Amino acid sequence: MLHIALFQLISNRSNSYTVVDQAVSASNMINKRHTKFINGVLRSFLREKVSILDKAEKIDEAKYSYPIWWINLIKNEYPKSWENILDIGNSHPPLIIRVNIKKGSISNYIKKLEKYNIEHLYLGMEAILIKKPMPIDSLPGFKEGEVSIQDYGAQLATHLLDLKKNYNVLDACAAPGGKACHMNEIEEIKLTAVEADKQRVERINENLNRLGILLK
Repeated sequence: MLHIALFQLISNRSNSYTVVDQAVSASNMINKRHTKFINGVLRSFLREKVSILDKAEKIDEAKYSYPIWWINLIKNEYPKSWENILDIGNSHPPLIIRVNIKKGSISNYIKKLEKYNIEHLYLGMEAILIKKPMPIDSLPGFKEGEVSIQDYGAQLATHLLDLKKNYNVLDACAAPGGKACHMNEIEEIKLTAVEADKQRVERINENLNRLGILLK
């Protein structure tokens, strides 16, 4: 509860008074013995917020949100760029989509993005980077299976296989099905997708159904 409340207070996502009040109320419902402690910690943090955050900024573990063993490893391996590497690791990943070429061409989908004024960058093959993150359901044609969300590196994996028509392909640990779907989109293959986790198998089926892919 303290972690959640402190995050809210640091990120300024909510009114400070409301955060403390709600944390105290929740504590009363769970265990009243902790209420005074939680109230005291949060109010003390608010009084000394600037000083506490300034001190935290000087501690690598707090500044970069990584365990010290990992920070030291990166420092040793990349002494000139370790700070930049850790900062990038904490940044929001880009939204990269994969165009389903069985349902339309790359150029036609790019025209669709331009129609809706969605800023983008064509990366190559079926990959397009969406410059400003947006809800995936808002992407043109997502529900109809025209595109999927998949990192560029993961998309490269399918092309490195050099697939040919009627190849027998085994996709082990297949969930959530990104590569399985991609392989079927670019070539007519005989695919066997294997996944040990039954719940994650549902994710594969959801993606296959949305894209209109039938596996035998």
